[in-house]
Amino acid sequence: MPPSWDGALRCLDDTLSEHVRVYFCATKLDLISESRPRVVRPEVVKIIASHIKAKIIETSSKVPKSADPLFNTIIEDYVSGFPEYQKWSTTLKAKISTMFHHK
Repeated sequence: MPPSWDGALRCLDDTLSEHVRVYFCATKLDLISESRPRVVRPEVVKIIASHIKAKIIETSSKVPKSADPLFNTIIEDYVSGFPEYQKWSTTLKAKISTMFHHK
């Protein structure tokens, strides 16, 4: 396993609790191909994510709007824990999306 993955797993041991939400964000999605396979197999990530109730999101800075699902998922999860914020979550997501896609 790559050092960053090992570090992430060690961090989970230290911080995991029912009040901590975990997101595995795979970056550089545009680089994956048959000649450049993934370093960490997706099935391994899925097993761990399922066990700790983490979410898996893949992104690439070369693909427009690929970070939107990551930020939208985090916002939705955060807002779901606070009913008073649910009213304006759509507005918040739109503002954040605009900030990251401003030309």
